[in-house]
Amino acid sequence: MEIQSNGVLQLSSLFTGLLNVFLIFFLNTVDSNAQNFELNHIDYSYGLSNSQISTIKPDQHGFIWIGTHGGGVYRWDGQNLTPLSDSLKYTFISDILPVKDQGMWVASLNSLSLVTKESEYKQMDSLVNLLDDAVVHLYETEKSVITFSKKGSIHSIIKSDLRPYDNIILDSLDGVYRVFQANNTFHVFAGYYYYQIQHNNGRLTIKEEMSISEKFGIQRPVHCYSVHREKSKWLVKIKNKVIFYDKNFFSPVERNFPIENHAYSINYFKGYWWCSFLNGLYQLKLGETDFKVIKKHLSFPGWSSLVTDKNLWIGGFNGLYEISLPKIQPIANPPFGTPGYFAFARNEDEIWAGGVSTGIIIYDEMGYIKDSIRFDENMYNEIRCFLDMGDELLVSSWAGLLKVNKKTKKSIPVEYLNEKRILSMALSKDKSKIYFGSNGNGLFIKEEDSVFNYTESDGLPSNRIWSLLPLEDQLVIGTEKGVAVYSRNGITKLELNKKFLDMPVTSIEKIDDDNIAIGFAQYGLVIYNLKSRERENYLTDKNGLSSSYIYFLKMIDEELWVGSSLGIDIINFRDTTYSVFQLRDVEKIGGAETFLNGIIELEEEVWVSTIAGTISVPKHIKMKLNQSKPNPVVIEYLSSLTIDESIYHKSIFGLSGKNKDLAFPYNHNSIKIIYNTAEFDKLDTRFVYQLDGYDPVPTEPTSYRTVVYKHLPPGEYTFKVWRYPLQSDEEIIPTEIDFKITTPFYMTDLFRIIALLAPVIIIIYFMWLKSKSNMHKALEENRIWQEAQDELRKDMAIDFHDEMGNHLAKIINFSGVLRMKGLSSDQIPVVNKIERSAQELFVSTKDLLWSLKKGNNNLEEIFFHIKDFSDRLYDRTNTNVRLNKNTDASHILLNPKASRDLSLIIKEALTNIYKHAEAENISFEVYINGREYADITIQDDGEGFNYHGLNGHNGLRNMQQRAARSGFNFNISSRKGQGTKIDIRINKESNV
Repeated sequence: MEIQSNGVLQLSSLFTGLLNVFLIFFLNTVDSNAQNFELNHIDYSYGLSNSQISTIKPDQHGFIWIGTHGGGVYRWDGQNLTPLSDSLKYTFISDILPVKDQGMWVASLNSLSLVTKESEYKQMDSLVNLLDDAVVHLYETEKSVITFSKKGSIHSIIKSDLRPYDNIILDSLDGVYRVFQANNTFHVFAGYYYYQIQHNNGRLTIKEEMSISEKFGIQRPVHCYSVHREKSKWLVKIKNKVIFYDKNFFSPVERNFPIENHAYSINYFKGYWWCSFLNGLYQLKLGETDFKVIKKHLSFPGWSSLVTDKNLWIGGFNGLYEISLPKIQPIANPPFGTPGYFAFARNEDEIWAGGVSTGIIIYDEMGYIKDSIRFDENMYNEIRCFLDMGDELLVSSWAGLLKVNKKTKKSIPVEYLNEKRILSMALSKDKSKIYFGSNGNGLFIKEEDSVFNYTESDGLPSNRIWSLLPLEDQLVIGTEKGVAVYSRNGITKLELNKKFLDMPVTSIEKIDDDNIAIGFAQYGLVIYNLKSRERENYLTDKNGLSSSYIYFLKMIDEELWVGSSLGIDIINFRDTTYSVFQLRDVEKIGGAETFLNGIIELEEEVWVSTIAGTISVPKHIKMKLNQSKPNPVVIEYLSSLTIDESIYHKSIFGLSGKNKDLAFPYNHNSIKIIYNTAEFDKLDTRFVYQLDGYDPVPTEPTSYRTVVYKHLPPGEYTFKVWRYPLQSDEEIIPTEIDFKITTPFYMTDLFRIIALLAPVIIIIYFMWLKSKSNMHKALEENRIWQEAQDELRKDMAIDFHDEMGNHLAKIINFSGVLRMKGLSSDQIPVVNKIERSAQELFVSTKDLLWSLKKGNNNLEEIFFHIKDFSDRLYDRTNTNVRLNKNTDASHILLNPKASRDLSLIIKEALTNIYKHAEAENISFEVYINGREYADITIQDDGEGFNYHGLNGHNGLRNMQQRAARSGFNFNISSRKGQGTKIDIRINKESNV
């Protein structure tokens, strides 16, 4: 290490010393809390007409219902407030009770009411005597609704028929009291007295009556405000003490409490105790002997509270507060340098983190800062990676390599890599070698006391090495310009797609015994099989990843964690689809840019370093998201756009298609549907829906909660909607509602058309009769003309045949005379050709005239015509010719041109067999398929030929051209020594 003795260095050393003193003081005095709760304030800005909250209740769907002092009742779905009923708009609410399949019971200062599931407002004052009294508490049992009035009157109301069944009166109630329900038992704390009320099949009975002090075995008077219940525990707060009792009021345990005032509410939520006092809401942690204040969240009391699976709800005089614990938690960061880290390491129950200019920060497993290690030379504080060597930790910094003792935290430079900037380190599987990837000096391998260096001259793609992956017998090396593999035989470069040439490989991770994952800067993630040397898959931001710029890869429990420039993704390798789960869909901080090597796996959590700070993520976050059943989707409105609002079908509690028959006339067939769900997490809630009978497939996911179908045709429909995304193990149960669009007969379009067109139809009918008579006359005239034409054509054909025959006979006779007079050897072939041509012309003319005859233009006549031809052709040969037809073919009609083409194709085929095939057997098959088509097959067992298309075969080409011209399907198959097969298909409709 170079030493400089000048004034600047002395000032720098002094500043560094002072900074270390400050850091030690800060880290030892500041209590950094790892869990940061989020607080959402829901007040008049969301639509509350009165922000004083009197009561908070959940319903079966997960919605939160809020009763106010003078503003009515509202429902909170995580985004918006919806008022229950306009009839309650300015009502002072004392309590509310959501009842499944019935609606909402509402107690106010002067009335008891029920807003039904159909959103109808009903007065229930007759069920309870409210003269100079008011219902202040509402509870539900299996069969009854139980009301508690201000003056101590308790009523049991049967839910099934809404009739009063029983009531009792507690005379000593003073109007302010607490009621706690345990199934059918009610514990009432009023003033300084305790009552136990038992409910059984509608009957109410007082089981116990005594002072609160006597019930809890306390020597001094205890007021009802001192009593609280949380889970299965009873809590009695007396000044600076809290006494815990079990559910049977036994086994008291005292704990010191730092605040003496009485508490309006005490709740246990996510590992902490939340207590509301006159001066605010406090978050406390319970230790072995006392409570410790963690944080004060509000500066005013919360009069009502509610704990659900995901949230703590506090109601005060200025609105509702929703307190939640984010699933992705930031870890406490030091007050200097960049919040992210380049490296993590474990040291027993400590986590060591090193980043840019921070040195080493030491955390406990809860995320609290315990200590730090900062080096005198600033360049040593720029950490790049760690390597665990047992009692020591190899630390790569921008000034060189260090050894740090885990216990003493003392460090010494590593001399064998003096001042080398190391970007990556790894230990071989047998721990006999240490691999170092440098920032421009290639690969270093330390084995015992020797250090070997490999550079580009040894086969490395680049001397800058970002990542190393040791396997059993080889080392995979990620460089600035591609991937290489080191083994005993040297270094070889992996041949990937040209797209990946000269691209930085930022991280490499083993997936299984065969496959590795390779992360590139800018070019995504490649799954590569080392055995087959082939690419198995390729993932980018186009098919699932948040970003194609990869920083780190980490395999955790068969899932690959990917850190990129746009956050963290988790890839599932348990199936072949490689599904990608993006953490930014859970919390925004999950989409922050990550760091190289910035990830470490703990027992239940994974710490990830981002530019927004280091975050803690549950290791099985996908499973934890699915532990509680997702809130169901509720269909709130289903209505026609053109029907008056008074007959809309709507319910804030949810519609059910199984309980009511919704029907709309066809002239009101534009339907609007509104659906909703209670969503209090940070998930990006989307919906998928389908209208059975109209939508062929479910829609793409959408964040909209309203859908409109315009001009639906008459019919029965089922609308289905469910939340998205659904995990692979989640049962898909959509919310459904049935409705139909009716069409009365007298209002159908068909009926109207018939009524309007009846006179026109009668007129058209008489016109049709007259035109039919004229048509018959015209057809008869056309038939006579056609017969005359056919007769003329027949006579002309006979005359042409006779005339052509006479002249051809003369030519043949003249050639015979020439042969008798003697011919030279050169003349004989010419005369032979003349005779042959004359004979062929005679036959062709005969065939032409045959095809012109109208009665011959069907497949039946062609079959017998071909039979005559084959008999003449093979009459003096040893070839066996078999002709077969499965049925009469006279209905397969062809035009004259097609008839002639088909005849010539078959004759050409038979002639070719006669001349060239030397076949012993020939079959000519005609198969008629009803009235649709006919298949003709010509097959021989001759020598055959190697058929490679039509090149060089004029006869075959002519056959192909004739078939194409007449619309036949034509196919030849032949092989040397295996004969030849010709298939012809005649489609009836195309050749008529």
